[in-house]
Amino acid sequence: MSSRFSRRGTGRSTGGEGQGETKGIVLKEGYLRKKGGINPRLKERRFVLRPNTLDYFDGKVFKGTIPLNKDCKVIPCPYS
Repeated sequence: MSSRFSRRGTGRSTGGEGQGETKGIVLKEGYLRKKGGINPRLKERRFVLRPNTLDYFDGKVFKGTIPLNKDCKVIPCPYS
């Protein structure tokens, strides 16, 4: 899977931009490319990683949150 994740926003706080985006520490934010289930073309989507959630956006439109429980670990890549 091809992906590009920017370093902007590392460790900063934000007041939120889109509906559903909550205040809190932003560990990482950027864009990933994903294949659609019905349409296999790659689509670029924005993600915001917080300590307990991964928020998902289509442009500036909030699409949802993936909760990260105690079994999930966020570890930095050596090349990021």
